Amino acid sequence: MYPFFESIAILNGIILNPEWHQLRINHTFKMHYTKSKPHLLSSVLDNKFNNNECLQKLKFYYNQDCYMINTINYESKICDQFITKEIRNLQYNFKFTDRTILQHFQSYYLNHEVIFTKNHFITDSAIANIVFYTGKHWHTPIHPLLEGTQRNYLLKNKIIQAYPIHLDNLEQYTHFKLINAMNSFESSRIYPISSILIEK
Repeated sequence: MYPFFESIAILNGIILNPEWHQLRINHTFKMHYTKSKPHLLSSVLDNKFNNNECLQKLKFYYNQDCYMINTINYESKICDQFITKEIRNLQYNFKFTDRTILQHFQSYYLNHEVIFTKNHFITDSAIANIVFYTGKHWHTPIHPLLEGTQRNYLLKNKIIQAYPIHLDNLEQYTHFKLINAMNSFESSRIYPISSILIEK
């Protein structure tokens, strides 16, 4: 019923980065619902939240005509082990509600967070975009599965740079982070590059 959704962070009753979520909704409508006007978050979500000190995750499910909202308190997932998985034909360039294929790989590798690659170039993890640290600069894969709102914000503000990141070049990086709407660049946990297992 709702083929698309947005995960939106709310802190102290304030919606974080709403303009970036709106841009993605606009793009989704442009490509999938050409005859309809996109939902406006500024109208839909205005004055609906209490001043809650906990980080909350709002899921905004939608189609061309209607939407549904669900809000829960959020706790960041902690991962210690990562594994790469080559998926040349996987497409997830819109934020689809149907994440069956992503969840399949994640459930298969129960003890690892999956990092997807295409032609051995890193794209995303199953839950977030990735940024890698050279010791001086932060790089993110130039062709992610999904252009996340936090990733686009960081690129726009020149906090990170987009680069093609091949598995053979991982040794030039020391650490990495997982970033998404719920895990900002500042708050995201940093992991050593050695925690990534490259699947043969």
